[in-house]
Amino acid sequence: IPIVVGTICSSVTLAMGPIVQENNSLIISSGASNPKIADYSNIFRTWPSDTLQGKILAKFVKQSLHLDEVAIIYINNDYGVGVKDVFKKHFIEQGGKILIEESVPESVIDAKTQITKIKSKNPKGVFIATYGKEMGTILKQAKELGLSSQFFGGDVVGDDSVINLSSGGAEGLMASASSINDNKKRTSFLNSFKEEFGENPGVTGDAAFDILFLLKNVIEDGKCDFTDVTCIKNKLQKINNFEGVTGEISFDQNGDLLDKKYDFFQVKNGQFVPYEE
Repeated sequence: IPIVVGTICSSVTLAMGPIVQENNSLIISSGASNPKIADYSNIFRTWPSDTLQGKILAKFVKQSLHLDEVAIIYINNDYGVGVKDVFKKHFIEQGGKILIEESVPESVIDAKTQITKIKSKNPKGVFIATYGKEMGTILKQAKELGLSSQFFGGDVVGDDSVINLSSGGAEGLMASASSINDNKKRTSFLNSFKEEFGENPGVTGDAAFDILFLLKNVIEDGKCDFTDVTCIKNKLQKINNFEGVTGEISFDQNGDLLDKKYDFFQVKNGQFVPYEE
């Protein structure tokens, strides 16, 4: 198999890294964000690395939300540990303090023990470094236990499970998301997807869609054979501001996205809306 499209999760992508290197195959991921993925030259991604998101989120929390002491609850896998570590590093560098760190497993059902420990520290803010499903569960149980800190996280804007599972606990949640400029391609994609499937494409659907058209561009216009991984890699490296449904795409020498900016959102009346200071 010369090319694998997808591998949304960091843990899966990292596990496949040595295999694709050994076999000179190629992965293009639409959702894996752990910084260690950049160590594999045969992995590209249309989703930003946590190296960038953790840094920007730490700055936003410290300088815009004016929170000096926060707690962290994270999913105990490569994604959660990766973004947690980057955020922690940059938050502390700016003079912030981490009061407590608690982990939860994937698909956690009961996080009340961890939430109770966090509540005992009385944090002004809580960073939830999980997927949408786990975040919804944590927010619901935090509300039940009376933890009223400012919650914040990333990578969940557009994930309906956060709001649907939280039973109102997501109200006020702050979240970061890579900036996306609306264009005709994006409008067409979103409308067509909803017409076909009756719902929005979710958090990484647009990034996955872009992968297919990047490959089409490289194989057809770049005149690469579908099985010629070396040719495809070289052409991907040379892509400059390819217009996708997620905006303009360019890659650095590690296959990571270049020059991605972030926007911030807040849940108001059960919906993610742009954050206004």
